[in-house]
Amino acid sequence: MLARLDDQGSQRYLPEQDIIPSINSGIGRLQSAFGWSLANRKGSEEAMRDFTRIAIFQTSSNGTILLADPLLGQTMANVLAVYPLPLTEQAQTIQPINNSAYRSDLSFAGPTTPCHRVTLEQVPMIQSNASMRGNEVLALIPSRISWRYYLNQGSVWLLPRSQALRILAAIAYIQKFDPMTSTTSTVDIPEYTAEILASWALTYIAWKQDPQGQGVGNLASKDAAELFGFNVN
Repeated sequence: MLARLDDQGSQRYLPEQDIIPSINSGIGRLQSAFGWSLANRKGSEEAMRDFTRIAIFQTSSNGTILLADPLLGQTMANVLAVYPLPLTEQAQTIQPINNSAYRSDLSFAGPTTPCHRVTLEQVPMIQSNASMRGNEVLALIPSRISWRYYLNQGSVWLLPRSQALRILAAIAYIQKFDPMTSTTSTVDIPEYTAEILASWALTYIAWKQDPQGQGVGNLASKDAAELFGFNVN
């Protein structure tokens, strides 16, 4: 195996072509694993705790929130929940702007009302149906307002839209992990994932050593079963 330590035949591990890509491969698998867990509703709140961030935004004049707000300083990989009109630790103010904005001056203290997620296809049915949450029919009766949200073109859209213009809303999300760019850079992940991330990085190295081998698939199946607790044939 030493004669072909990697596919370049260098007989040694090099940072740019082996070490950094192997770690980033593990980071990508970790991000995908959490996305899969959310999509299939297999991830517990406790498992997501160390990955979850909450930020407060002011909605735009159209009732939307841009997810890729440059002032946030992070990229959202998955939206977990949206909380319209949240409690905050500081006094709330509304800024006189038309675009949505990340409000770094406010800290989340708790939700005040449920807000359920819907698909884009459901929006036309909701708006004029008084029996569905987020409708416009009852939006002018304060005690009857109910909330929904959906994702479209990189933004969160709140319903009923007539009540969502320039209000405060909190978003709970999974942070996208930044890749390593050098051997001295760090990866911001919870400590308990370090061991499995190291295992996945070694899987990448093993694949480079023997891309035609049969052992990598078995290891990946074992990882999936370990993460999500299901049987893999």
